[in-house]
Amino acid sequence: EDWIARVQSDPSVLKCAPEYARSDPVVVMEAVKHSGSTLGYAVPELRGDKELVSMAVSKDGKSLQYASAELRDDKEVALKAVLQHGRALEFASERLRGDFEIVHCACTNEGNSLEFATPEWQRDEKMVLLAVQRLYQQTGDLRKSQRNLPIQFAAEELRSNSDFMWQAIQLDPRCINHASEDIRGLLKEKMKKHLKFEATQTGAEYFTRFHGQDQWPRATAVAV
Repeated sequence: EDWIARVQSDPSVLKCAPEYARSDPVVVMEAVKHSGSTLGYAVPELRGDKELVSMAVSKDGKSLQYASAELRDDKEVALKAVLQHGRALEFASERLRGDFEIVHCACTNEGNSLEFATPEWQRDEKMVLLAVQRLYQQTGDLRKSQRNLPIQFAAEELRSNSDFMWQAIQLDPRCINHASEDIRGLLKEKMKKHLKFEATQTGAEYFTRFHGQDQWPRATAVAV
């Protein structure tokens, strides 16, 4: 049976293919060229083949989860994965989840990738602010996103730091909800004063009452 032609037509058929087909690197390569996640149907030996895995993660970064432990610890492979899908960081080795270049690329691609970074980077002010800024830029209108925010994955010591949280709020006003309770009230007052000042400067209408986050003007990004 011509499994090459079959997976070219429908890569998902690799799931029900006999072992000889799932062991054939040519068949598997054809499948992952069309759908990276089909790497999960290949025999374990082929999930340790760098060429096959590299092709798979370039099509679907999250297919890194099916790679061998050795390749999940391969920086070149992991970098391709997080460039394709930031949250593929979840499946990289612990060593690489602590690697600056890998984490930076993941958070630039998708801010919420910060969730899977090692604690070192969840405590790093610049990395957290990068993640906050990137997700806000990616989601745009505040009302359209109910997703988790990168600030939720920041270390408690940062969420308790009023100066840091003010920087985060300037990048994404939704961060106010994740400030530590003991500083949240002060930050809300600061936001009101800041918005009132901006409205005075621009002549824009100032909202004297807050009925929800969707009324907050778009924040001006600060340098990270």
